[in-house]
Amino acid sequence: MRYLAVIAAAVLLAGCSDFNKFYESKNEGLTDKGVGPEAVAVVGGDEITKAELERALDRMPYKQKKLYQSSPKKMGEFLDIYINQKILYMEAVKRGIDKREDVIEKTENFKKQLVGKTFGQEILKSIRVSGSEIDDYYRLHKEDYEQINVSEIYVKADPSKRMTKKAALLRAREVYEKAKAGGDWNELVKQYSDDETTRKKGGSRGNVQRGEFGPVIDGQIFGMNKGQITVPLEVSDGYFIIKINEGAAPIPEGQLRRRVESRIINDKLVEYVNGLRDEAGVEVYRDRLEESVKSE
Repeated sequence: MRYLAVIAAAVLLAGCSDFNKFYESKNEGLTDKGVGPEAVAVVGGDEITKAELERALDRMPYKQKKLYQSSPKKMGEFLDIYINQKILYMEAVKRGIDKREDVIEKTENFKKQLVGKTFGQEILKSIRVSGSEIDDYYRLHKEDYEQINVSEIYVKADPSKRMTKKAALLRAREVYEKAKAGGDWNELVKQYSDDETTRKKGGSRGNVQRGEFGPVIDGQIFGMNKGQITVPLEVSDGYFIIKINEGAAPIPEGQLRRRVESRIINDKLVEYVNGLRDEAGVEVYRDRLEESVKSE
């Protein structure tokens, strides 16, 4: 669930005067009943303390947390939610739901995922990448970090509009011939493109990095020069005609180094996990997996 996301730089509620006033108002009268000074509520004889409520808030997404911190009223709403959750849990335990086999199985599965994810995050934090590693990796993979500025005309195959894949190809070829013959690109975009977003911008898709179109189209456009236009390029549901506005160039330096570093970190993580797989003696029977899929 979303509230399990941990906010590393938690805001300390104790330093906020509005929250202090809220807690003070909740504490009024409680100390007379033998309840601790830090309690903001009592549920079934158990105290909910200021610190407990703060920890619950720290486990929430940042925006939601800040919303509840915005006023004593909102904090009161959060306390009511927290109390309701506690009440439901207590009643569930009373009815033995925590002993049910399906609940135990889900709890164990969640525990495994949480522990594994936490360990994975700790591994990622421990991985260090030097500047020379980034430079060396980039020299070997320069082409993977190029971008090219393009405009497009997208002809979509849509059987509901009697536009079969074959008909879409014929239309795309027509558009290509008109563009190649010097037809006004903006007018062709307005008349033929089925991509509403890019059509409003004269077909401009801006800078496209390798991988966005896939290897087949990348192989076509990244070798072309400014002003050139592709033949119709097939995708699953239609065809693209792409015009090169600016030839291939490296992505910006800051973005480049961040992406290369992320790639190296990912590779190191995969290498580490593969080592653990080898130590564990993992064996996978993919033929059996395929058989189970076919049988469904």
